[in-house]
Amino acid sequence: MSDSLLSDLNPLRIVSRIADGISDTVTDMRDAIAGDHLVIGLTGLSGNGKTTFLTSLAHFLTNDWRSLVGFPPVREGRFLGAVRCEQTDSDMPAFRLDEAEGALFGTPPRWPAPTKDISELTLELRSRAEKSLFSFSDTRSLRVDFIDYPGEWLMDLPLLSESYREWSEGYLALIRSDPRLSSTAEPWLSRARLLEAGAEADRQALRQLAADFTEWLLMLKNELGCSHIQPGRFIMPGEFHDSPLLEFIPWAGEMPPDPSDLPESSFWRVMEHHYSGYVSKVVSRFYEKCFSRIDRQVVLVDCLKALEEGPACYRDIGTSLDSITRNFSYGAGSFLMRLFSRRIDRVLFAAAKCDTVPPDQHGSLRTLLRNTVEKASDGVSYSAPSVETQYLTISSAQCTRLGVLGSGKSERQVLCGTENGKAFHLSGIVVPESLPDGEEYAEWKDSFRFLRPDLPEEGGIRQIRIDQALGFLLDGFL
Repeated sequence: MSDSLLSDLNPLRIVSRIADGISDTVTDMRDAIAGDHLVIGLTGLSGNGKTTFLTSLAHFLTNDWRSLVGFPPVREGRFLGAVRCEQTDSDMPAFRLDEAEGALFGTPPRWPAPTKDISELTLELRSRAEKSLFSFSDTRSLRVDFIDYPGEWLMDLPLLSESYREWSEGYLALIRSDPRLSSTAEPWLSRARLLEAGAEADRQALRQLAADFTEWLLMLKNELGCSHIQPGRFIMPGEFHDSPLLEFIPWAGEMPPDPSDLPESSFWRVMEHHYSGYVSKVVSRFYEKCFSRIDRQVVLVDCLKALEEGPACYRDIGTSLDSITRNFSYGAGSFLMRLFSRRIDRVLFAAAKCDTVPPDQHGSLRTLLRNTVEKASDGVSYSAPSVETQYLTISSAQCTRLGVLGSGKSERQVLCGTENGKAFHLSGIVVPESLPDGEEYAEWKDSFRFLRPDLPEEGGIRQIRIDQALGFLLDGFL
């Protein structure tokens, strides 16, 4: 019998493990019964404003909560404030709130550095308890873990059910079906076709092929505006930067009839091994450690940026949203379910940066978001009726204000602000409620002004509907 097995069978270690398990179970049961712990996931594709959203939300809760008049505990006079506390999962990287808050609320204000890895922020919120037969205290506290992670990683969850062969075949079919991919993939694909499955793997050649494949993925994202990109960690590696697990590409050569007959050191077996390691050690671990903890979810979407990049990119956003929503663990968190497992029971879809269009267009922007999500995945509520969904238009850091130009009959409301230091006054902007296509899109885009306004240096940072978002996410807990 091996030393490691004997060590595992040591009575003291067994008792210790049982004690740890009981402690974890009791903690989970206490949280489930008391309702004093909530885990909220925050995701969205890069550039959609996740870091700014969480920074703004935390700042207003801890420093300026009286301005959150759309948050029911504040409106009803019950909210007592929030404080930052030690995060629940000490193994997870901490969200750098001090740095982000110092940038966004500094002088002059700056946009915080974007999300590139998973992180956690924990806040404790306190409120006066509502009168209830089961109330044992005048105050109620709620510990909230916010888990911020790149939406690009969710593109990988389908890999959990695909073999290397299946993934490769599907990937090549996708390239053939999309002109944006087929017209740009040839530099790495032409060399990949020359690989022989049974040949001895040249590690340096494989590393270079993976690097060229990654460069192509980054070009799709940064230059062509593609959002549905696999493998997600190739473009946002996080802790796996330079890991051998990221050294594989879709197999483009002749498929071997029986890969198990090939040598372990062959090109096919080495890439298959790296792919399997990526799925088990990266994708699966992320799902088990983080994703399965989440009770409620926020998905940020920059509809206006997607519209600006064109119909193909907008449809790509729809495909990405489909991948994101279909991989949540949906289902009602009933009493017994909350004791033994966590399931997402609320999802907030938020159209970010609504301050770049006039307030009278926020309703159209919300409808555009809803139509996009429901068209992509038949709607979360359709596939899981027990999940409550909400659609909001928000701005985590309002950069514009509403003004008036002219007088009398010529008076009109305009959107005011600065862009690259130059003042603008806009009116007549119309947001479509669905994606215009063909000539309609070209005509609409010619009449629309896509804004990237500067952060205001005077008057401080304000928010739009962050308070309503909190009301939806925390409903039933405070």
